[in-house]
Amino acid sequence: MQELFDKYSSDTKYIYIKSKSVNINIYLKGEQLKKENLISPYNTSYNFLRLEFQIKKSKLNALNQKHNISGRTFHKMPIPEYESEILSYYINQLTGTGLYVTHDRAKKLLIVLIVPINKKRN
Repeated sequence: MQELFDKYSSDTKYIYIKSKSVNINIYLKGEQLKKENLISPYNTSYNFLRLEFQIKKSKLNALNQKHNISGRTFHKMPIPEYESEILSYYINQLTGTGLYVTHDRAKKLLIVLIVPINKKRN
């Protein structure tokens, strides 16, 4: 993620994705707090990635129909099934599925896979 932020050289360190049904805001929470002078520039306690999903009216109406919720009563909407469906869908769209490992772990896995192949050739 840091590579994406560096590539676009943004001082706010965020990515904003906009579609017909949702806006997704991804940013480094610590960087936001530092920019707003709410924490020290040397504070590393807030070193995490924050994802915000802003669901638009058309998507909410479609979800209301799907879950048979009548009217536009937003107090009924923050139910776990709703949230889980929305978060699971959009996170899967962003990340896909598969095995996620650190860069160092990936290098170790590749070495384990490549070494036996090279030994067979010799």
